[in-house]
Amino acid sequence: MIFGCLVLGCDYKKNKLATDIADSSCKEVTNMLIDYSVGLVPVVGSLAEYAISDDLKNGLFCDCLKPSITQSLVKDYSEKQLEEISKDKIKKSKAILRAVDLRSDQILDCYKRKGFKGIKLLEKFLKSLD
Repeated sequence: MIFGCLVLGCDYKKNKLATDIADSSCKEVTNMLIDYSVGLVPVVGSLAEYAISDDLKNGLFCDCLKPSITQSLVKDYSEKQLEEISKDKIKKSKAILRAVDLRSDQILDCYKRKGFKGIKLLEKFLKSLD
């Protein structure tokens, strides 16, 4: 019983680190998506931000993004690696992009199930990460 608690304690810390990284990822990925959309419509430039659905720009998008990133981080990294990633901005960005790329189908499925708008732009953005 004590051994199980120790294991659960370790899992808790690893899950907490992954969740914290995923929580901070939402704004970063949203900004990447906006930058991507500006690149698609260079003539209009910054007006592309207004063409992006509010579902993609606000917390609704994050409802699908965060769980997918958290799952990927927990699966792919050790607790020690997650500690390093949480402290290093470049490593964090790379880990987030990798997680989004690996879980892009899961993110899209969630997004579609919830009936959010902007699915075509999101699909193009996620494919561009390959």
